[in-house]
Amino acid sequence: MGVSELEESSLLLDEKLLRFMDQLELLEEKRATLNSLIEQGWFSISKARYSMGNKQVSALQYASEIEPLVCVHARTLDNGEVDFSTERVQQKCSKEAGLDSKSVEDIGPQEEVIELSAEIAALQTAVLNTRQELKHSMKDKHAAQEKVSAAQSDKVAD
Repeated sequence: MGVSELEESSLLLDEKLLRFMDQLELLEEKRATLNSLIEQGWFSISKARYSMGNKQVSALQYASEIEPLVCVHARTLDNGEVDFSTERVQQKCSKEAGLDSKSVEDIGPQEEVIELSAEIAALQTAVLNTRQELKHSMKDKHAAQEKVSAAQSDKVAD
């Protein structure tokens, strides 16, 4: 009976290890995509600074009170995983702000970056949880191995 427990714990450990490796691979891909998008953003800022002049593109052009256009919501599921979702907030009417009726032009993949960041955060949480499961499974496997070894020693002694 001890051998079947050992085989079962080995199979469970293998499944968790494969899931862990898949999660790490997906996380690496998403991080590479996010890094690429961030690099594109820096390149766009550099191009704007070059074409408009260094003093024309800086934090001084931002409003003193900036409101987010996207809200990120996080919730913990029953199985311990964290789920992230994003919600785009409607901009205030420009008449309320006392500005002309022109809206600010959105340039670049802002929502894609936010969604990707939320996915990366969820994957990192999943990787940490799977890592803990792997540690516990290894302890269970070692305990099963010790039981089998003790049982075999008892048989040899008899």
